Amino acid sequence: MEGTKTFIDKYGSRRQAVEVRCLRCEAPFVTRTDQVSKYCSAKCSHQARKRQVETACAYCGATVLRSPSKMKNSRSGFVFCDRACKERAQRERTVKQILPPHYGTGTGEFEYRSIFLKAGGVLKCVRCGYDEFSCGIEVHHKDKNRKNNSIQNLVSLCANCHRGLHAGKWQL
Repeated sequence: MEGTKTFIDKYGSRRQAVEVRCLRCEAPFVTRTDQVSKYCSAKCSHQARKRQVETACAYCGATVLRSPSKMKNSRSGFVFCDRACKERAQRERTVKQILPPHYGTGTGEFEYRSIFLKAGGVLKCVRCGYDEFSCGIEVHHKDKNRKNNSIQNLVSLCANCHRGLHAGKWQL
């Protein structure tokens, strides 16, 4: 308690107050001497009871409050602001340690596509002839071996025909 002050409350009564520091954020605030508070706000009080710790989001770096038990239960050990931040980190591959095993090493559809195009392949569905939007064309491995990227093993299909082929609706 740094110094006692006198003030008039909203009912006109004379009260004694003291300036103290919040136990959580250490901000100075004034409280009545007959009801000395330890925290500057309800938010600080609530966070102190939950024993939350400030940490940085692994994707965007924003300050995040998490309880030690929540941090301990994290499979990866990383903390994110929300689910959207975690998904962006996975999609953009910025936090390598959280990538699921099926994400592989980056040899995905776009690498197949570049190999196919460099070898002279045309982005047009070989089954139905669709070629309006190149993003709707996928490259399929005939032998279903994703590591076999020879041009003889690659064929372009629209998304619908590709799904139908994998579902067994038709054959190459």
